[in-house]
Amino acid sequence: MRAAAIAALTTVFLTTHATAAADVVSVDLGWFMNTGGGNIYYDGGFAPWVSSSASGLGPGSTTHTVIGIDVGGILSSLGHGTLSGITVTDTGANAYGLLSPGADIDLLTLTGIDPDAVMTYDYDGPNWLHRLEPSWSLKWRVGDLDAFSGAQVWDWRYVSLGRQGALTATFLEPQQLDGYAPFLYVSETGATESFRISLNVIVPAPGVLSVLGAAVLLPRRRRRVQRR
Repeated sequence: MRAAAIAALTTVFLTTHATAAADVVSVDLGWFMNTGGGNIYYDGGFAPWVSSSASGLGPGSTTHTVIGIDVGGILSSLGHGTLSGITVTDTGANAYGLLSPGADIDLLTLTGIDPDAVMTYDYDGPNWLHRLEPSWSLKWRVGDLDAFSGAQVWDWRYVSLGRQGALTATFLEPQQLDGYAPFLYVSETGATESFRISLNVIVPAPGVLSVLGAAVLLPRRRRRVQRR
C-alpha cells in the first residue's frame, strides 16, 4: 500500500523551512472541482482517500457538495507522521472579476486532531480584504464557515481566494499523527470553480530525497468521484 501511494504522489515541493534533521515539504493532493449534487471532479494521485457528499447543513432542502480527505490515511501511506499545515490555492483557471473572485472556500474543517491544537491562518493573493485581514480574523472567519451560507448573495461567510490566491492554516505545534486520524472537509459551493489542496508535512531530511525521487516518476490520474 505504501509503495503504491508513493508511486501515485502528485507533486512535492521542498520549502525553505528546513533544519539539519528535518524539512517541511508540501504534498500536492491535486485539483478539485465541485460538479454539483454531492459529486466532484478530481485530478490527482490520491483518489482512494478522497470522497464527496451532499451536505444538508443549510436551512430547508438545500444541499451543497462537501469534499472529504483522509489526511491521516494519506500521510500514513507515505510514511509521514507530522502535519504542520494545510494550504488551499486557487488554480488561476476560474472566472475573475468584481462578482466572480475565483474559488470561494465555504468550508475548511480538520477533524481528528488534538483538541488543544492551535492553528494560525494566512492569506497570500490579490484579494485586498484578506491581505489586510489579521490572522485572528481569518481564524474566526474560517471557523464560521458552514458549506452553505457563502452560497447566498447576502452572506460573506467564505474566503475568496482570487486568482492564484492561497489560504494556509498552520499549527503552532506540528501534529504527530500517532493516535490521531485527521480528516479534512472542504467545500466550494460553486459548481465550476477549481482549487488545489496541499498538506505541509515535516519529514526527516534523508526522506525528502526519496520522496522527491518517487514524485519525478509519477503519472497523473484523473477520476470523477461520485458521492457516497
